[in-house]
Amino acid sequence: MKIDFQDKVILVTGGTSGIGRQISKQLLENNASVIIIYGHNDKLAEETIL
Repeated sequence: MKIDFQDKVILVTGGTSGIGRQISKQLLENNASVIIIYGHNDKLAEETIL
């Protein structure tokens, strides 16, 4: 299902691994502005948003 999240800002905790990462990617693909909270892995954070 495709939902347009344009003009929405969504906070995802644990957004660089597992379910949080997949949720972040899906939201980004559906035009959301996503704030990803993560512990320590800058590389995974960058890979998630690209």
